[in-house]
Amino acid sequence: MKKGVKIYNLYPQLIGHISKWSDHLDRIKEMNFDWVYVNPFHLPGFSGSCYSLKSHYLYNPLFTKGTFDYDNLEAEQEKGNALISEFCSNANAKGLKVMMDIVVNHTSFDSELLMTNSYWYEHDNDGEIKKPGTLEDGYFIEWGDLLQLDNLSKDLDTRREIWKYWRDYLTYYIELGVKGFRCDAAYMVPTELWKFLIPEIKKQNPEIIFIAETLNCKPEKIKELSAAGFDFVMNSIKWWNYKDHWFMMDYSKWMGTANSLAFPENHDTERFAKEYGTKDKAIAIYAIQS
Repeated sequence: MKKGVKIYNLYPQLIGHISKWSDHLDRIKEMNFDWVYVNPFHLPGFSGSCYSLKSHYLYNPLFTKGTFDYDNLEAEQEKGNALISEFCSNANAKGLKVMMDIVVNHTSFDSELLMTNSYWYEHDNDGEIKKPGTLEDGYFIEWGDLLQLDNLSKDLDTRREIWKYWRDYLTYYIELGVKGFRCDAAYMVPTELWKFLIPEIKKQNPEIIFIAETLNCKPEKIKELSAAGFDFVMNSIKWWNYKDHWFMMDYSKWMGTANSLAFPENHDTERFAKEYGTKDKAIAIYAIQS
């Protein structure tokens, strides 16, 4: 089994300008973390969600200007690159590594890619681009601000274009100092893409790690993603009440085949301390989950 990792989630929108991120590194190191994971910091689409990306290279102006001023974002790109590189260097100097979020399954409905590469998207029988979503309580919930990418296009030339785009995208940020990738909705992305992308990136640097978001996945899918090259998957202990049997039953099906990470909170949940109310209970459950 792989050596475990201790990851601190630094949520960028709570802090703002990238220059302020480094102010938190001493505190993170003192808590004995070895990774700093940041949610998407790129330019969002119309909805404003950080997981609905309009551009994979332009920055959310909140992180380069400190405001939501969307003028001349192209001119801010090099500044953003320098800021990310500096943040990674500052983290490395304190014995920390930086991990970024990547969203490979979809883009915003107003993405730059739609303007230049509309054939990269999945289309229905009427020629309309599909929107992704998820099952909740037996109902399909469509994510209306997103468009589904066709990462497993039947046209092999198109597929090669898309896969090269993702490889170049990750390489770009590795060169800025990023050393790990948390892969949003990894279970929705074709396994074939991961089997290509992860080895391609690890050829450049075998120390780069990949973490798959696998929440709500069936055990078979978790095993499939682990076999595709992911270093870690994210388990669902966050939602276990420590009484029912479902978590241990689920875990028993993929234990030994996938290295898993637990987490007490994320950007979709209530803050950990608020949820548990009392300090002692929060600390106890945090210790179990880490």
